[in-house]
Amino acid sequence: MRSKLIEHKLNDRWAVSSDNWNWILLDYQNSKKPQMSFYANLKQLSSALLDLKAKDTLTRQSIANSKNSLATGLNLPLMDKITQDLELFIKGLSDHEKK
Repeated sequence: MRSKLIEHKLNDRWAVSSDNWNWILLDYQNSKKPQMSFYANLKQLSSALLDLKAKDTLTRQSIANSKNSLATGLNLPLMDKITQDLELFIKGLSDHEKK
């Protein structure tokens, strides 16, 4: 029997959870039943979430009218910092759940 996952909502679209083996990203974009993606560690989950959010943002942005396109280069140190902050936030949710 599968136990119910405890979800931690990040926003209206995404939530995170975990089981004994994986971190789980739940995407509620298209339905009430989420699409689940599994990650072996927190760094992978954080990087994937950052990538998804960046892609989502870019699709909403009119690149033709923007001076801030990928051609200007990526700010990798900033993306690394955001990923680290996201990892700490999700780790805090998990630690709080265990108390």
